[in-house]
Amino acid sequence: MNKLLENFTLLYPNPEICEKDRMNVDFNNNPEMLELLGLNSTFRISRAEDKSAILRYVTCDVETINYRSDIFVDILKNKELYEILRQAHEYLTDIDDVMIRAKTMHKESELRDSLFVINEIEMYIKLVDYLAENGKKLERPSESKGLSDLFAYIAEIHESEEYKNLVKNVELLDFRINNMKSVTIGANLDNQLRITSAGVLSVNNRYFTSGSLTDMLLRMDFHKTEYTTIAPITANQKDAQAQTFNYVFLETLNNLYGSSIKKWRPIVNNFMNNNIKVLIKLVPEIKFILKCADIMFKLEEIGVGLCKPELFSREEKIFDIKGLYNASLAISLQSGDLILNDITFDENGMIYILTGPNRGGKSIITCAVGIAQLFCQLGMLIPAQSAKISPVDCIYTHFAGNYNTLEKGKLGEECERLNVILSKVTKYSLVLLDETLSSTGSFEGSYIAAEVVEGLSFIGCRCIYSTHMHELAALVDEINISSKNKVDTLVAGIEDGERSFKIKREKPDGKSYAKDIAQKYGISLKRIKEQAEL
Repeated sequence: MNKLLENFTLLYPNPEICEKDRMNVDFNNNPEMLELLGLNSTFRISRAEDKSAILRYVTCDVETINYRSDIFVDILKNKELYEILRQAHEYLTDIDDVMIRAKTMHKESELRDSLFVINEIEMYIKLVDYLAENGKKLERPSESKGLSDLFAYIAEIHESEEYKNLVKNVELLDFRINNMKSVTIGANLDNQLRITSAGVLSVNNRYFTSGSLTDMLLRMDFHKTEYTTIAPITANQKDAQAQTFNYVFLETLNNLYGSSIKKWRPIVNNFMNNNIKVLIKLVPEIKFILKCADIMFKLEEIGVGLCKPELFSREEKIFDIKGLYNASLAISLQSGDLILNDITFDENGMIYILTGPNRGGKSIITCAVGIAQLFCQLGMLIPAQSAKISPVDCIYTHFAGNYNTLEKGKLGEECERLNVILSKVTKYSLVLLDETLSSTGSFEGSYIAAEVVEGLSFIGCRCIYSTHMHELAALVDEINISSKNKVDTLVAGIEDGERSFKIKREKPDGKSYAKDIAQKYGISLKRIKEQAEL
């Protein structure tokens, strides 16, 4: 086998990057993130293992992100590649299941054990033949390095003498074992009709048939041959004597075929260790690729845009996305009729205070930013028209929700959760706060929130703080006097009394737009008085 392919992976251009990633990124620091961003249903997450299967592949390495996004571009351009991977995943999962079952089963004989191994190898041969044949038949060859290397690896195996010898050996032994339909047993008797010796006279490729009249009538076959019994031998399979007979019988067959098995097993074991195990390691990777591709296919079908991001180093802290939308919302609504927004973190705003009316799109855009960042670091395409982006070491989320507040009270619980985040945040993190500290009065909440914002500014991370506390937005100029990184404001707007869901980079007017919304629904002092006078 090509030594370079011993550690082949579809998700990393270099396996050593896996270890480097674990040092630079740990999205498991925030186990709530996927749920809070609305991605549980998007990724079809129902168990903790499903969540782990996504977060384990988050990468901070720019080369790896490009390597994966090339694979996804390849698959989206050519759905035939997706179907090949899907079928390969089914084959590999079946092989893995058989291997696990074989390990846990009691080995009654070397011959019976060989049946499991033959099954594994036959499925493996079917997989290699399938990938080799379909790789050659692709109308549009794969362009990504990951998939090109996979097909080259399979072609190398398929054309090797080792593989051809394996196929021949399996076919030969498989023919012998699978053509064992019956055996003819001879037994010598003494004058007391006791068996003095017995042996296998022949191994047959046909089944014996019953010679009883009833069975012949059912079969409508009255011909008797050497394969027609004159009297059946019956035994309770749970009986100790029957089990002993089975054991002795298998040992006899082992003696017959033992030499073939001994010659065959080293070839198989060597090939399994060098090839099957390499491919079995791809099972979770292919499953991850298929799951991510499913999401991107859905977004394409809905008619919303996807783009391959232009990547920058983590140290540059770039985030500049045009035409951003919330992918989870698009899939949930099955609609491409979404408002697109532009979001940029720069020297004039690394932290944003986002205000606007209730249900005006604040939470939607806050989540959209997190989803775009996560998709990028999974190697997926970005739900936007264009994107320039740097990796982050973690996405921290603190959203208003139902938490256990009996012991500490709601504000105490919020502050404790915030403190945990603040103890882990670095200058390379992305922090998303949605209605944080909304459980207390506006004055007290704004005071604590201002402390948090100034602290995050000192750390130097990127942050969006979505809030109804306009007092906090009014404190931005004061915070910027001493802040290390600039804080700016975003506003979810209203146009002609309607929520526009457009996010604008401007100073808020200090209103929550309640008056506009109230007037839309006909609620005003003037209206109330008019109705009272009727």
